Amino acid sequence: MKYSVSHLPEQIKIELGTAPPCGGWVKRVTHLLQVMDGDFKPKLSKLVNISDYAQKLCSNANVYMAVHGSRDIGMIAFYVNNEIKGEAFSFISTVCVTPESRGGGVAQELMQKAYEHSVAVGCKSILLEVSEKNDRAVKLYKKSGFYQTDKKGSYIGGLIYRKDFLTA
Repeated sequence: MKYSVSHLPEQIKIELGTAPPCGGWVKRVTHLLQVMDGDFKPKLSKLVNISDYAQKLCSNANVYMAVHGSRDIGMIAFYVNNEIKGEAFSFISTVCVTPESRGGGVAQELMQKAYEHSVAVGCKSILLEVSEKNDRAVKLYKKSGFYQTDKKGSYIGGLIYRKDFLTA
């Protein structure tokens, strides 16, 4: 079943982790990242220790979790303390949605939360790095208004996508 952005079914809630260190969220984030490990390209566990990474996210990033009933079904983690040439921007570190919850607008809703949060704290744009082999993610980012830059990422050697915010 498909849902439009900001019109998720009543059973799906988007929660913001309270940083730092997101209270009991480290365990939740660790579990979701472990469940989703094989969906990252390359596998997340090939790049980082997932428990340490979850701790880092919960201590330093903004983390929103999509919850269906009592199950965590997706998350987005992003940093908002970066600047390019004096302009504040956000950097999305992680976006994931469980396979059975995909296609229903959950990822778009999580992206919208990151967008709203970033604008609220004065960011002018939001960036992310994605493997060019991750077609599903690239499609989501383009649909969400991101465009590919001419830069290569340093984390996975992936493509850098950017979305600029309209500000008054």
